[in-house]
Amino acid sequence: MAEQKFYGGLAIAHGWNMVRKYWLIILLLGVVYALFEGASGTLTNLSGKPQISLLEIGKLYRDPGQRDRLFQALRDSGYIDENGRVQPKLQDAVAPRSLELSLEFQADRFEIYEFLNQYRYRLPFPRAVYYLLAFLFWAAGLLMSVGFTKVHLMLMRDQEPEVSELFTNGNLVVPYLLGSLCYGLAVLGGFILLIVPGIILSIMLGLYAYLIVDKGLGPLAALRRSRVITRGQRWRLANFWGMLLLLNLAGLLCLLVGAIVTGWISVIASAYVYEKLENAPDVQPQALAA
Repeated sequence: MAEQKFYGGLAIAHGWNMVRKYWLIILLLGVVYALFEGASGTLTNLSGKPQISLLEIGKLYRDPGQRDRLFQALRDSGYIDENGRVQPKLQDAVAPRSLELSLEFQADRFEIYEFLNQYRYRLPFPRAVYYLLAFLFWAAGLLMSVGFTKVHLMLMRDQEPEVSELFTNGNLVVPYLLGSLCYGLAVLGGFILLIVPGIILSIMLGLYAYLIVDKGLGPLAALRRSRVITRGQRWRLANFWGMLLLLNLAGLLCLLVGAIVTGWISVIASAYVYEKLENAPDVQPQALAA
């Protein structure tokens, strides 16, 4: 039987100790992330959804007949095409009274207008600007993902990070992105092969992000290294992920604050497990090149 190189309970306890010690910087990082997500979400919401489905109309009318008739009415008025894709005419519907509706839906004009409003483009600049901003938000989110991985490692090592860590690891963005794509494709392929191989691959390769950020490995090298350092520990890792799942479910029962605390405990504990596996004495180091 393979030697046990980490203990899930100790990892979680370490995560809790670091959260208690660095709660102020963790709170600040959370505020920065919330502001970023709020700005990104507002941009997305104001850009409007591109297509209306019968399922979404069902939120207004549970009766299938009414639902189908409203869909047809919106098509007849030129607000959507036959597949539900939003048409430019919807931009002209800037008030409930401006809606062109059949008599059946006149009494619900205000509710229908509020429903349709989420599909209108409501930003004060051209769509080309929106697409540019959306790309910049996506790139910034990717950069922050790398930064948070670095932050998790620093907290695990009892080092206090700066907020700037979220935005100062640009050299790792491309390897991180490529590694994430390779990991996702491998796991997806495993799930297509009757689910179980996908679970095994997710455990086997799941430490790739730490290896990219911590060791500077290329995407393929990080995936290979993750496979090496998890050998003989995969069943224990599965149990550990199960412990984290239960921990976070308990956090959800304590509403938002509990979920935030358990989330931070989980990511620090995961970094702790990575550290134990990567530095195990019987694991031969590999070259740091991609």
